[in-house]
Amino acid sequence: MADFLSTDRSSNSSSNLVPGDNNGFHDIFVYDRVLKTIKRVSISSTGEESNSDSYKPSINADGSVIAFYSHASNLVAGDNNGFGDVFVYDQTLNTVKRVSISRTGEEGNDYSYKPSISADGHYIAFTSSANNLVSGDNNYRDDVFVHDQISGITERVSVSSTGEEFRVDCEEPSISGDGRYVAFALRDIGPAGAPIGVDLPSDYSYFISQVLVHDRISGTTKVVSISSTGDLGNGDSSNPSINADGRAVAFSSWADNLITNDTNGVGDIFVHTSDNIPPTVSGTITPNMVRSGNSVTIRVLSDPDTKSITALISGETFNLVKKADGTWTLKYTVPHVSDGIYSIFLNAVDNAGNQGNKTLNFTVDNTPPTIQTVLNPVLTRTGNTININVTACGDTQNITATILGRIHNLIGNNSTWTLKYTVPHVSDGIYSIFLNAVDNAGNQGNSTLNFTVDNTPPVISGVVNHDLTKKGNNITINANSSPDTANLTASILGTIYNLTKRTNKTWTLNYTIPSITSGIYDILLKATDYAGNQGNSTLNFTVDNTPSTVNN
Repeated sequence: MADFLSTDRSSNSSSNLVPGDNNGFHDIFVYDRVLKTIKRVSISSTGEESNSDSYKPSINADGSVIAFYSHASNLVAGDNNGFGDVFVYDQTLNTVKRVSISRTGEEGNDYSYKPSISADGHYIAFTSSANNLVSGDNNYRDDVFVHDQISGITERVSVSSTGEEFRVDCEEPSISGDGRYVAFALRDIGPAGAPIGVDLPSDYSYFISQVLVHDRISGTTKVVSISSTGDLGNGDSSNPSINADGRAVAFSSWADNLITNDTNGVGDIFVHTSDNIPPTVSGTITPNMVRSGNSVTIRVLSDPDTKSITALISGETFNLVKKADGTWTLKYTVPHVSDGIYSIFLNAVDNAGNQGNKTLNFTVDNTPPTIQTVLNPVLTRTGNTININVTACGDTQNITATILGRIHNLIGNNSTWTLKYTVPHVSDGIYSIFLNAVDNAGNQGNSTLNFTVDNTPPVISGVVNHDLTKKGNNITINANSSPDTANLTASILGTIYNLTKRTNKTWTLNYTIPSITSGIYDILLKATDYAGNQGNSTLNFTVDNTPSTVNN
């Protein structure tokens, strides 16, 4: 593969490196040492030359991607902020894009500059005075950011290990080959702007720049412009350059206490390695709520030079196993213990013997979920719907109902769970509903409900006390029906009347014969039981309106 070198025109006015260089501004070029060709890359995707100066290129490992910053406003569309921005030129695609933007694509509201690109061109670190690239940027200082070209996310890395922003300028980023580590200079720190977690001497009242390294995976930020015994440099340190795996950082410093016998009185170049720094440890527990007998998986991330990680759980020590992707794992089976929160103490040891620690917690819940149930109606028939309503504990994950050998899932809304069930064609009888609730820890709580299926219509019998009558007269209809009859009606001449149930369980209706012609008329009795079944019976009465004759 060809070797590449990225350069700028510095302060000279040369315009003869490539044809058509007529803009009169500083440009960024790439020289191919194998093909012995040179190419200008501080141009737009359509080949338009920039309308202002471009500086400080940073090229990736294979030379295909070049990052730089430029004051030009015509390299990409929509560049309206009036400030210098950081751009990336892709030699494979011959495209340029701006990367000093927020995750939503908003352009920076102040200058961005001094990029540093990862080996594969995936990540670009840069310095910016803008405060709108990430949320919560309230320090009104220069910060160091990293833009992910694939996800489009921009993150601020010049923060403490607890995520707090610094109160002084941070600049001069240098990113590791894989993009995990970013070294940068923290300018002129004193007691008011000291890195969080760094103990300063009581007489530390002067302002000195230091070099820090941020780990984008663990979120930790460490000072590396220190002596082998951990003393902060007593002179300005700056211009960091981090190696590919992030373990070594070279920087310049005017400090004379970083090594012994530094008596030359001038600035020197130093290299700091991580061998005297405890390994960082971060991890997760999945799931973090379990019950006795279940297993949890512990996944841990640590520094590349970590050689072993152990987990102390309930007084017993376990060794984690390192996987091919660099994560450390342990599968732990929870013994029979009472409900509560339990700790996992992680201890990582690196090749130099430094130790880093982290405590994780998981919850044991052996208590089955409690459920309260309501079934409506409890008496039904084939084809009807019954409603199952359940109130369960807040940590209930799912509830099922087993009915006639089939499992049905209830629908949950907060702590209320419901199921509408249509009764299939079954014979009369009592049927069970077995409810099973499972909580987040896998505990199960049960309850059984019963419903009755009644498909048998009610049986009716009745009599009319005067089956021969005439218009204007009253007749009384008396009827007997099955004990579970809910109501009984009589349809007479197209009108429906409700019979009244007496204390002796019989049903009655008094009916006045309207003005109708002589003849035989039907009374259709219809009984409906509590399950909705209906039974019918027909009675008759005769109307005779013919006057009687008198024989002399």
